[in-house]
Amino acid sequence: MLIKAKLKHLRIAPRKVRLVTGLIRGKSTEKAEAILDFTPQRSSKQLLKLLKSVIANAKNN
Repeated sequence: MLIKAKLKHLRIAPRKVRLVTGLIRGKSTEKAEAILDFTPQRSSKQLLKLLKSVIANAKNN
């Protein structure tokens, strides 16, 4: 099953966001959360919030 979520109005350059998403691509949700928790980039906090939203959407829908 494919679950999607959108993050709008993020004021960070897409290239910088892609650097962080490359770290978590293909990982399990638990491992991705741990990686985002300890990544110092500014976009990691926003991506962690998005990941938690996706997990909640998957549980409720």
